[in-house]
Amino acid sequence: MNDTLRITNVLNDDTRLSIYEYISKKHNGVNVQEIATQFNIHPNVARLHLSKLEDIGMVNSHIQKNKKGGRPFRI
Repeated sequence: MNDTLRITNVLNDDTRLSIYEYISKKHNGVNVQEIATQFNIHPNVARLHLSKLEDIGMVNSHIQKNKKGGRPFRI
């Protein structure tokens, strides 16, 4: 029951629910910048939404090396 409440609380946000639906339809990895652009939000806000979805197990992430050098991407 406690897990159901956590999931409900996370998905209660319209933007977060839309992000989850977008990711589930993509069927491949997305990054923070793609989510920020798609939903017209700041990357830090996108990162927050993605972290909350990951905390309840709705999405998974991994680090991918940046082909141009510099900081790696979280996919």
